[in-house]
Amino acid sequence: MITGGGNFYRFLYKSWKVFVSKGIEPRYMVLYNRKILLPLLFITGILLFGGCSKDEDLVGVQMPYIADIFVPAGLNPLNTHYFEVNGLVTNAGALLGQNDINKIIPLEARMSTLDNVSFAFVREVEVFISDTSNPNLDINVFYREEIPPNTGSEIRMIATQAEITDILKKDRFNFTIRFELFNTTDRSFDARIEFAFLAN
Repeated sequence: MITGGGNFYRFLYKSWKVFVSKGIEPRYMVLYNRKILLPLLFITGILLFGGCSKDEDLVGVQMPYIADIFVPAGLNPLNTHYFEVNGLVTNAGALLGQNDINKIIPLEARMSTLDNVSFAFVREVEVFISDTSNPNLDINVFYREEIPPNTGSEIRMIATQAEITDILKKDRFNFTIRFELFNTTDRSFDARIEFAFLAN
């Protein structure tokens, strides 16, 4: 939002009054002050239209994936619970093709229950990926903290700013999801995590 518009109009009004008091025709005012007016108009144009361009970081090739996990009954809130899906195929060759890729970053993720179970027992969730050749080096790519108890059967996560180019350009990667719970799980169910990365 431009906050200096009032000052600009006051400047024009005062200039007009000076020219009228001196008997100069107002039509010469713009010519006389063009060294001031043109830069002001140029700056105004930048402020108005400069923010309309798309964020370049959101333009690129999407790399979508799905991971299914089985959540058993009896998980207690005193422990942190991890679920792993190892060796997910990246499809990097088919997805990226001959594109010149500079970086790959997390884009979006959501977890849903295939059995329509509420996630009211989940307090926090994090998603990590790792290189299959270095599985101990996990990189956090998505997370959601302080999940409300009325969240229902779907959790939408927040993407981190981690750069994971080296992992996703390979053939396979490991996937890990971490749960912190409010309550003990009272039944077993299947869950699906749909997530995507952005290559540009």
